[in-house]
Amino acid sequence: MKLSASEWGRRRADPRKAGLRAVLFHGPDGGLTAQARSEALKAILGAATDDPFRRSDVAAEALRKTPALLADECAALAFGGGSRVVTLDNATDGLSGTISEALGLIAEETFLIVTAGSLTGASKLKKLFEGAKEAGALALYPAEGAALGDLAAEEIRRLGGPEASRETRAALAQALGGASHGEAMRFAEILALYKQGDASPLTPEDVAALAPGAAESGADDLAMALAEGKAGEVPRLLDGFAAQGGTPAQALRAAIRHFTRLRSAQAVAEREGIPVDSALERLRPPVFFKIKPAMAAQARGWPPQALEAALMGLAEAEAASRRGGRKPEETLIARALLRAAALRRR
Repeated sequence: MKLSASEWGRRRADPRKAGLRAVLFHGPDGGLTAQARSEALKAILGAATDDPFRRSDVAAEALRKTPALLADECAALAFGGGSRVVTLDNATDGLSGTISEALGLIAEETFLIVTAGSLTGASKLKKLFEGAKEAGALALYPAEGAALGDLAAEEIRRLGGPEASRETRAALAQALGGASHGEAMRFAEILALYKQGDASPLTPEDVAALAPGAAESGADDLAMALAEGKAGEVPRLLDGFAAQGGTPAQALRAAIRHFTRLRSAQAVAEREGIPVDSALERLRPPVFFKIKPAMAAQARGWPPQALEAALMGLAEAEAASRRGGRKPEETLIARALLRAAALRRR
C-alpha cells in the first residue's frame, strides 16, 4: 500500500498488528530515510536495536552476489524468541525480484525495513511495496527554506537548547539553504552544544558564527579549483593559502583527499549502478552540502582513468617532497597540482 506520513505514524508502534510485515522508505535525502529506519527499529525493538539476535542488516552488494540471503534472513526466527527486524539499505529496482521472493517468506515475528533513494512512479520496487498486501511504501521528502529552519529550531530545543526567535529561525533557514535533513540536524546539535549552560537566547549572530562553510577558502578552494580543471587559478590560490599560514604540503594533502573522495564516489556509482549524487551520500565524513552539487559535477566530468592518473601524480609528488632533493618543495608541489588540473581537460 502507499503510505502517507500520518498513516505510517499510526502503524509504526506495532506495524504487524496494523497489518504490515514490511515497509519501504524512499526519497532523495539519505539522512531522512535513515532516520525513518532508525525510528522504526526503535519502535519495534525498543532498547534491543543493536541485539544481533533480533536485528539483521543485509547489504545490497551482498544480496546481488547471494540473492537467497534476504529470504533466508526474513524466514529466520530470533534466538530466544521475540520481535526481529531485517534491514536492507540502498535498494534499487534491480533487486525487486529478490525482495518480492523474501516478502512471501517473512516469519511471523519478523519485520522487513527497506530504504532506497529517489524512485520514479514507474519504479518496480515502489510498485512492489505499494501493491503487496502486507507491505507499504512511504515517500520522504526533505523540508526546505523556512520549514527546514523550523525543524532545526525544534531539534535545538529538544536537545536542551534555548527557544529560537522568528529572526533566529530565519537565520537558520538561510544558513541551511540547500542542506539535507541530516546536515540540518547535525548543525542543530552543534548549536545546542554551543548554548549548553548559557541562559541567553540563541541569536542570528550565533547562527552566523557557527554556520558550516561560512567562508570557503584556502586548501579546500584550491582542491575544488583543481578538480574543475582551473589550472590558471593554482598560483593565486597557493599564494592566498600561504598568506593564511598554510604550507604547500598541506595544500597537496587537501588535493589528494578531495580527489580520493571523487574517485570513491565514482567507484560506488559504478559498482552499485546508482547516480553519482547518491554515491556522494555514502562518503564519510559527509560531503558539506554547499559543495555537493559541484562535487557531483566533478565526479561526473572526470574520466575514471584520468582521475586515477591525477591521484598517482599527486601521490608521487608527496613522496618526492618527503624524500627531499634539489627541487624546492614549493616548486615540486605546484607543478604536480598544475599537472593534475590539466588532466581534467583531456
